[in-house]
Amino acid sequence: MAFCEQCGARLTTGARFCEECGTPVEVGISEVAAQSSSESKNWYNSFAVFKSGNWKKEWQKAAEDASGEELGIMMTSEASLAAQLGVDADDLRDTIVSYMRSADKRGVHYYYLDVEDNAIGNVEGSDVAGIVSLLRRIVEVARPKYLFVLGNEEIIDVATWDNEANDSDSDVYSDLVYSTLDTISPWEGQEFNASEALRVGRLPTTNGRFGDFTAYFENAMQGIGNVGKIRPYGLSALVWKEESNEEYSSVSDSKVDTCPEVGRWGVDKLIVKAEPNLFFFNLHGSDDTRFWYGQKGGEYPKAMSPDVIKEFPRAFFLGVEACYGARYIELEPEESIVKTALANKCLALLGSSKIAYGTSEPEGSCADIVIGEFIRQIAKGDTAGDAHIAGLKKLTSASEMDDSDIKTLAEFALYGDPSACTGKNRNLGAMKGFMKKFGGVSKGIHIPMPDVRRATKLLLAEVDAKIERAIDDYVVASLMPAIKQKGFSVEQKVFQMQNGRMNQKMYLMETDEHIRQIAKVYFDDNGKVHKALLSK
Repeated sequence: MAFCEQCGARLTTGARFCEECGTPVEVGISEVAAQSSSESKNWYNSFAVFKSGNWKKEWQKAAEDASGEELGIMMTSEASLAAQLGVDADDLRDTIVSYMRSADKRGVHYYYLDVEDNAIGNVEGSDVAGIVSLLRRIVEVARPKYLFVLGNEEIIDVATWDNEANDSDSDVYSDLVYSTLDTISPWEGQEFNASEALRVGRLPTTNGRFGDFTAYFENAMQGIGNVGKIRPYGLSALVWKEESNEEYSSVSDSKVDTCPEVGRWGVDKLIVKAEPNLFFFNLHGSDDTRFWYGQKGGEYPKAMSPDVIKEFPRAFFLGVEACYGARYIELEPEESIVKTALANKCLALLGSSKIAYGTSEPEGSCADIVIGEFIRQIAKGDTAGDAHIAGLKKLTSASEMDDSDIKTLAEFALYGDPSACTGKNRNLGAMKGFMKKFGGVSKGIHIPMPDVRRATKLLLAEVDAKIERAIDDYVVASLMPAIKQKGFSVEQKVFQMQNGRMNQKMYLMETDEHIRQIAKVYFDDNGKVHKALLSK
């Protein structure tokens, strides 16, 4: 039974105002609450905490009530999201509160934050710095583990940083600011503790597509915790077969399929046969098309498209290394594998907003590390948010990080509920040490970035001509033999890095398939190659 928050009078189901005192009633929420009198949880309170003038006390109580379970925030700009989806705020809230009830049963207690309507400090969804400041004030009182962002960049904006990896991307889009609560570019360099980062996931939205929004929550309520035995499926560009199999071996005794041996018109049949619930894709991507591509020599056949994943019959997780693998901004679902997947049984997807890097042979680097660790941890039963952070921790464990490592850190983001996992949440009972009360000390909530200041600034330079020719020969022989083919335009630049005179030479090759393939070779003044990367 629902009661008025102001005077305590019993409310009639669906009432818009209290009949006793006239206080406005949260329609929709009161209806759900009236149907759940047997449950101890006050679902209206999940929406009211951050609107209360006494929100600090209410939020601290929410953390204490979690009592060893997991605490999270579902964050959006409600009026903007409802308008974008073309629905009343009541319908939007009904969907969200139903999901909160489902998450609560598996030990994840979500509370609702409307960034434009709260008692802490209202901000516009486009104000990344304002939202980060708002979250920092909340975390000063009690730290949630999960932050689930509802809406695309029009609702809750992504951070945009200048790309200091000096490839063809001018900037990098990132949700990393919401994990670290720090808007400073990661190329600026600070210390880093990934264990303290918020586990962040985002559900991108599309104008007028409320059905896609509700479909994700309906599928997640049924799928999270009920995935069952892991059945993986892996698909790799042929040129990355060895490295892909190395990563894939942690989740499967089988080998990855390769493209062009398997292409867009055959992969759907293999997927149906495999009945997978965990996907691993090590393919090329493009910012101009909706496809992911394989590679054999200078050929780049189509391997995946949104229609392959549409109407998928069972819940699944997906990790993709492709450049622009998480491409969704200003796109319709039919143009974005990410949006299509999330409306069709995908519980969580990890991918890159921009050009990503890796190697063709073990041991992997950059995207190989982040996605490889993601699929490993998902297969072990960790939440998607924990699996993402595990990849970042492994990536940042190196004593020195270069410009490509930092770009990888910034550009890979999680989509879907960060608390999603294959089975029951394994971390219940372990949260008391994670929940922290900081007493307003801002230093306590600072989750700074890696100390890589010396390693990330690149300056155009020249090296010995003989050494440069040797590097060119190495690239043709080991990384990009297609450079020798006619019809390809190749741009070359040499940089000097600020960490012990390490040099970098970058090769940018344009292909006919809307793919910009990049090779980066890191070498010392004697010409010894220390690291070689290829764009995905």
